[in-house]
Amino acid sequence: MSTKIYNGYKLPVMSLMEIQEWIRPLRKKVREDVETLYSRLLILHAIDVFDNATVLSEEAFLKEVKREKMTEFMTPLTLSSQKISEEVDSPFRTGLNLDISIVFIGIEDATLVLFYHGDLPKTTLSFFEEMPHVESYYYFDNSDEGEEEFGKAEWDKRKENWDKAFQDSYKPSEAGFTISLNNGLPFGVDIEERFKHISIPSLEKRARSLAKKELEREKSREIAEEFAGRSYSMLREYSHYLESSEGQEALAGKVSKFEGLLEQDLDFKTLHTRIDSLFKEKDEQTP
Repeated sequence: MSTKIYNGYKLPVMSLMEIQEWIRPLRKKVREDVETLYSRLLILHAIDVFDNATVLSEEAFLKEVKREKMTEFMTPLTLSSQKISEEVDSPFRTGLNLDISIVFIGIEDATLVLFYHGDLPKTTLSFFEEMPHVESYYYFDNSDEGEEEFGKAEWDKRKENWDKAFQDSYKPSEAGFTISLNNGLPFGVDIEERFKHISIPSLEKRARSLAKKELEREKSREIAEEFAGRSYSMLREYSHYLESSEGQEALAGKVSKFEGLLEQDLDFKTLHTRIDSLFKEKDEQTP
């Protein structure tokens, strides 16, 4: 059976109390990184929802956010929160992976560790790797790179130790014990405070995002007729079109159009705007 352990580390033999003390700063770091990642995603998605509500018809907007009808409870933040929750809870793992855990497996003279950091940034992994006593201890048997880097004796020792670790089961949760550092979305995050520290996309960038989506919708209908639903061919054709001078000119025109429609200055209250009120206001302004 092939062995590939890329997230393996080694610690000295530690008591349970020592592990509890050692892991405390990692818990704090993971919690902070999870909240930061979630807040940024929520706020940026809510801005996108608000922009779509600003430029689309009500029918097109409901199709975009996959809702059957408008309700008084729809705001950019609530819609974004629901979408992220649905994706994170999906069995198909279509959203963020925020299940962060660490597995400890004791052997005679060391504690082997597997660290699962999900979709957290590389800074989380760097923090972990710089913690006291942590030694990288990866192993794989599908190439000679490890043996060339560490020498045959050290590489064979790693194989022996990982074989000991998994002698009862190849499932990490059964081979040792797992400490969960985070499971799913965070609760009680002060999104308003986080908003102050988020870099809001420029008007041009927001307009360009909408322009690309609109152009893709329009061009896809045209291309679909030619390629009879062959998705790869359609994608390639659209990519070629977008790179062409014709495509770039069409995109620039749409960017300019959306720049004139979008709100230039966004604040946190914007994300609490009732979507139904926004459409009602647009209807009243229509001659």
